[in-house]
Amino acid sequence: MKRKGLLLAFLLFLPFWLTAQEEPAQDLRIEHIDSLDYPRIKAYVSVEDDKGEPNLSLVKGNFTVKVDTQDPVESLEVTQFKQGDEPVHYIFFLSASGLMDGRPLAAQKKALLDFSLDLRENDTLSAYMVAETAQEVFSYARVGAIPEEAVQEIGVVEDQAKIFDTIVSAVRRVEKDRMEEVIGKEDRVVFILMSDGRDSESRFSLEQTGKIMGDSGIPLYAIGLKVLSELSLSVLDELAVLSGGFYYYTPYTDLISPHLEAMAHQILMSYVISFKVKGVQADDEYHQLMVQVDEKELSVQAFRNFLAYKAPFPRWLKIVLFILGILLIIGLVLLIIFTRIKLRKKLGISKRRCPDCGRRMRDDWEFCPFCRYLDPEKNRRLRRKKKESA
Repeated sequence: MKRKGLLLAFLLFLPFWLTAQEEPAQDLRIEHIDSLDYPRIKAYVSVEDDKGEPNLSLVKGNFTVKVDTQDPVESLEVTQFKQGDEPVHYIFFLSASGLMDGRPLAAQKKALLDFSLDLRENDTLSAYMVAETAQEVFSYARVGAIPEEAVQEIGVVEDQAKIFDTIVSAVRRVEKDRMEEVIGKEDRVVFILMSDGRDSESRFSLEQTGKIMGDSGIPLYAIGLKVLSELSLSVLDELAVLSGGFYYYTPYTDLISPHLEAMAHQILMSYVISFKVKGVQADDEYHQLMVQVDEKELSVQAFRNFLAYKAPFPRWLKIVLFILGILLIIGLVLLIIFTRIKLRKKLGISKRRCPDCGRRMRDDWEFCPFCRYLDPEKNRRLRRKKKESA
């Protein structure tokens, strides 16, 4: 009986033991697809292990890219985001409902200020409060210019915490800032939400918010704060997945700063994949991008839709039109010059000039008609200029 019990226990725990011996699974996320310059595409991709640590050992040969059902893209350019000088605009959302009063709110403010100390030179930081819409604290502040006093003065917000409405209103602000060139149209924007996940009857649903964020290309990284229970935190996880971001379960406020540090590491250590799409015409319609990573015996895929923007004028046509415009201006100038020369020849005007006003005259003119019939005041100015130049 003893042997049978040991054998049964061994068989029961064998699957768990085998699972523990497997290599850690990888998580592949397509954060953002920049297709404004379609058919040129730039995709921001994060590859992490089961602990959320970025995989930094990948090279171009590990990536496979497909668009719709086309063959794999032949030519890829793969770089790590941190190697470039492209800025990141971090936009924080702090929760300050009544339940957040005290230590939870203080921890959020401290984590925000700690995060600001590690900003790169080109990065910016913005802060909003979660309310009925996004309530601005400050926006696009660079390292060394973060208004610490404004952060410390943040108190409990009386408005209801409408997470989805707040996020959507912030997306609209970013789109407006792009149009007004407050930030670059292709700059990377990342939302960071610290919340307990409770939403007070937003007009927008979870699915609608996720689609709006996906269309705007803004991933959301969520810090799920456990205040009363964990029931509402799944909303943050789902919203992060829909937008291409990442979710951190944070049962203790002391974990906020470490999680934000790990989050920044994920963002900066992502891969940038650039390529040109062939065989899929620009049609202002949605298409599917598939990215696959193969490493050793592991293979993982991620899918995300993007808009194939149909530019009114291709770039090559803009260059051609610019060159033609310059040539047209040069041609008009030359035409005016040659027309005047031809007119002078027709009138018999040679290189002979009036000794007083300096204008060209015909050889058979006995006097200068310009000096005789021109306004005396203008003649005096011409003579004065001639004397000064002499």
